[in-house]
Amino acid sequence: MFAACVARTDIDLLALERDDITVSNAVSAMINTMDEYANYGLHQFLDKLDEDKHFFTHHTSFLSMFIPLFKLLNPTDDAESSGVPASDEPESLD
Repeated sequence: MFAACVARTDIDLLALERDDITVSNAVSAMINTMDEYANYGLHQFLDKLDEDKHFFTHHTSFLSMFIPLFKLLNPTDDAESSGVPASDEPESLD
């Protein structure tokens, strides 16, 4: 999670090393990024609760929230489009 926060925060690490920016400014930027991601997730939970107050009592509730996100990241489930051969057999070298 820390690595993702560092990657998603617009911090010039070389400037930080050269003391062009302060550590407290870099940490503040990372805290802001983490807050934005946390608040987005909490808003998603609140929206689901507004739709159905018993949504999170189901054992598949979190799975049903994450599956659409995975489909956004990989919109095609086609084996050919992902570069993976359809069969488990290695392709011929002939």
